[in-house]
Amino acid sequence: MPTIEAQVVVVGGGIAGLWTLRELLGAGVDAVLVSRGPLGGGQTIGSQGIVHGGIKYALGGKAQRASQSLAETVGSWRAALAGRGIVDLRAARVLTDHQYLWTTGGLGARVFGFAASRVLRSGVTVVRAPERPDVFNGAPPGIDVYRVEEVVLDPESLVRALAADVGVRIVQGDQVRACGDGGVVERVTARSDGVEERTLVGAHYVLAAGSGNAALLGSIGSVMGPGAGGEGLMQRRPLHMVMARGAALRPIWGHCLGAGTLPRATITTQPDRGGRVVWYIGGGPAESGVLLDRAEQIEAARREVASCLPWVSLAGVEWATLRIDRAEGRMPDGSRPDEPVVLRPAEASNVVAAWPTKLAFAPLCARRVIRALGFEGRSSVRPAPAPIGGGDAPAEPTVARLPWNEEGLEWS
Repeated sequence: MPTIEAQVVVVGGGIAGLWTLRELLGAGVDAVLVSRGPLGGGQTIGSQGIVHGGIKYALGGKAQRASQSLAETVGSWRAALAGRGIVDLRAARVLTDHQYLWTTGGLGARVFGFAASRVLRSGVTVVRAPERPDVFNGAPPGIDVYRVEEVVLDPESLVRALAADVGVRIVQGDQVRACGDGGVVERVTARSDGVEERTLVGAHYVLAAGSGNAALLGSIGSVMGPGAGGEGLMQRRPLHMVMARGAALRPIWGHCLGAGTLPRATITTQPDRGGRVVWYIGGGPAESGVLLDRAEQIEAARREVASCLPWVSLAGVEWATLRIDRAEGRMPDGSRPDEPVVLRPAEASNVVAAWPTKLAFAPLCARRVIRALGFEGRSSVRPAPAPIGGGDAPAEPTVARLPWNEEGLEWS
């Protein structure tokens, strides 16, 4: 059984784990990452790729801390996308460098009057009819459209960019388990069918496996308090995402505003492997549809999209759904955290558990992990890591497919 030793073992191949790995290597820390299954599988590949800058939170007139924290991360993303600093995301595909907010009927003045003091100084501009994208062709009078300077990325290419050049420090397995006693992790094992089990031993362990953190924490016997087995430090807020594809659909990235403080729907766009336009629909429909079955969710989403974009024909559009188990650090009242949650579990002296809360928080999450490990302040250089164990470079890590490109996905 091969044994791999490192200063830090990062468990979890999503954006939080990958960003943390790169930051650790850039700080000169001997770090390796272990992932169960393809990189990005789960929350990262199922995200809409939006690098939020805080506009959506500011619209609600609350979660000021979230808006501030998101604004702090914008500089990190801009530097990474420009290839400056430790994390180089120049290979990530930018779908758009801006989004749109739009209203239905006469809601625009009311929504923006409520949030003007915060939103308008944050880079929101009015888009007049001649400058609007094609998807708004045919929109009736009274529909207000605003432009927001927030980037949307292709999650698959984002994961590939994060793994580039550090694949030699990544171990993948179908099964990943933390082993220990009383909260102290002794080792992590990774096993794949037909591949010899590998053991990873570190002085420190970073658990960044999203919903998988619960099982990892439970497997080391850490004292979690309420919700034994690892759930006591974590909460789940499931989503039921919707996909629509059709030749007549036009690209759109943005949020439909309603009378409430949250967007009615959030829609992003990508082509599938056959070149067909796919709308990936989250926001309100994804949260309200968790108790609906597939057929019910498709019908509910169809009605909501038709209400948000009534001038767009949905004739001939195909539909599919995806359930995502979204995991976050637990809040006392069960509310959504305003920022990443990074902590040392009770009696787990060599473990740091991390939940980024949102994809956009990944840089901030990584910095807080490094601070918790005591590596803050080291000189930062772009990593040029050697293969694990000094041997030949392993095969390039596998990356999860975008949801609409998964084989066997059922379309209506």
